[in-house]
Amino acid sequence: MNEENIDNRIERVIGKVASKKEMMDRWKRDYEEEQSRKRTIRKRWMLYGIPAAASVVVICVIGLTVLRPKVGSPDHELSNVTDIENVNYPVFRGGESDMNEISGLIESGKYDEAMSAIDSAMKDTVIDASVTPERREYLESVLADRHYELTWLKIQVLIKIGRCDEAKGLLKSYIGLEGDHKEEADKLFKSIDK
Repeated sequence: MNEENIDNRIERVIGKVASKKEMMDRWKRDYEEEQSRKRTIRKRWMLYGIPAAASVVVICVIGLTVLRPKVGSPDHELSNVTDIENVNYPVFRGGESDMNEISGLIESGKYDEAMSAIDSAMKDTVIDASVTPERREYLESVLADRHYELTWLKIQVLIKIGRCDEAKGLLKSYIGLEGDHKEEADKLFKSIDK
């Protein structure tokens, strides 16, 4: 091989290597530009997008708080547990005697405690004077339902402790009331009346 061929060959190889190096540099620049563009977009999102999204959430929360019906208004419906605590329910001065608690006392045979809890719940109910007439009417119906249930529990306790005459006296007026226990009360009255 002559010297000229070798020189040409070396030049071609050097040209190819230089061409490949230039292509690699161009690829590296393109990659870095793409990464830079992505970082810029990410920075813009962090700078504008997140605060905008947070603002929308805050506006929605404020809007829902402002537009939600106030406690005590006629169109107010209980939507969560915190609302239940703020509602003007009847106040039980002697302590709230829950129906389940009274039923539990009856089932466990603590009839005297159950009778005290029933009497306390029946006597000590007061409706707040500041409630609207519609709300007062609703609360009075709740109290009537509660009184109906408490009377039924009292009748059961009286029978269990052997005071059937008192139970019979309560049953006479109780069987005239409409409610869930009407059939049971009729049967019970007939069985005691014998």
